[in-house]
Amino acid sequence: MLRSFSWTSLVLITLVLVLVGWVLTASPLAKAAKSNFLQQISQLQDVTGRSQTMQFNNDQPTLVKLWASWCPLCLSELEETQAWATDPDFAKANLVTLASPGVLGELPLDEFRQWFAGLDYPKLPVQLDSSGELVKSFGVQVYPSWAVLDAKGQLKRVVKGSINKAQALALLANPEADLKQFQATFYQPKQQAQTAPIQAKSVYLAGGCFWGVEGYFERIPGVVDAVSGYANGRTENPSYEDVIYRNTGHAETVKVTYNPDQISLDDVLLYFFRIIDPTSLNKQGNDRGTQYRSGVYTTDPAEQRLVATALARLEEQYSKPIVVENLPLNNFYLAEEYHQDYLLKNPNGYCHVDLNKADTPLPNKVTNKSTDKNTSKKFDPSNYQKPDATLLRQRLTSEQFQVTQNNGTERAFTHAYDDLFEPGLYVDIVSGEPLFSSKDKYQGGCGWPSFVKPIEDKAVVELVDTSYNMRRVE
Repeated sequence: MLRSFSWTSLVLITLVLVLVGWVLTASPLAKAAKSNFLQQISQLQDVTGRSQTMQFNNDQPTLVKLWASWCPLCLSELEETQAWATDPDFAKANLVTLASPGVLGELPLDEFRQWFAGLDYPKLPVQLDSSGELVKSFGVQVYPSWAVLDAKGQLKRVVKGSINKAQALALLANPEADLKQFQATFYQPKQQAQTAPIQAKSVYLAGGCFWGVEGYFERIPGVVDAVSGYANGRTENPSYEDVIYRNTGHAETVKVTYNPDQISLDDVLLYFFRIIDPTSLNKQGNDRGTQYRSGVYTTDPAEQRLVATALARLEEQYSKPIVVENLPLNNFYLAEEYHQDYLLKNPNGYCHVDLNKADTPLPNKVTNKSTDKNTSKKFDPSNYQKPDATLLRQRLTSEQFQVTQNNGTERAFTHAYDDLFEPGLYVDIVSGEPLFSSKDKYQGGCGWPSFVKPIEDKAVVELVDTSYNMRRVE
């Protein structure tokens, strides 16, 4: 009996191990780990419709950029990515870009090819995955994204958002590299740091998708900072996927830091109430779910009482009940980097908030425009004249002339002024006309100098830009 029991146990254990091995091998994760994605990419058609035109080295790692025609940040990086394709520093790696016509909002196949044919990137390696299988296998949910494959073509890492050249090379050398140490550092003078309000306060506002709420409050005078995150949930350090799909109970929330010497909490709330439907439960705009509930979360009981008073006043304006939460802040976790300043990185991205409401003063509030008769002379654009083309060619570099006179665009993340935060004025290099102040500059993450506002509205002119075969306003 003992011997029989031992053999029976051994057989059962063997069967269990075989079954477990079969399940693990058949799982999507195991398939992704063992798939030769480089081979799959090499079999795709390129952007001209030809097959197997890419010559890959099977003994080298591969960097795959996933992008879309509707992604402005992606478009701004095409020239740089094309340069990497012929850069000797990338000679020991395969570099390819991947677009997915008809998938995730991308143009249909024929339209995409026609659109790309109007661009001027002849050396940019573009493969087309109309099935969307690779995007699905890589788990891509944001553009641009980067997939790192080892020498066997197996997926080692997916990075969301933009990366610079140093980060790209670091990934090829080590897919687990800490990319933060390769980020550009920005000069912030001590003088500017000392001007930040010492008594800055924060309130946490949930008003639907945090992309629009963050972008809106970044425009409000007196707001020092606005960052996206997840608040008052049941788990620690949730990811976006956790909040959306795993019922963690968090609300998409924006931490609004403000200077109480310039704007009161009551006014912050008035700005907030402008952009939400306070009677809508777990829904704002097109977004539905408990993560899109509206709420005000505070860290001070006195502030919570102030919020209660503000909500009571708000309720008088509606016939339906107000469903905005007024609760203490239990927890707040920053959202992933690609969510921060999302609308700055993706100007055409989804937004349920009318950002222009930030420019409209609150009722019965005095604007910041001075009425002092002794103020300096008003801005007059006619005082600044553009020299003729001959003189401009003498004064400007070829790139400066191309950008200012021929609607050219300098490559993102290449200009010294992108990282410069010293005090001063930014003037038109052609006429000398003052355009922006360093006091209104911020790090937009888009690769070009970014400002909250011009010195005067009349100093800038909006023009329709039809580059990249698209219609945009710049």
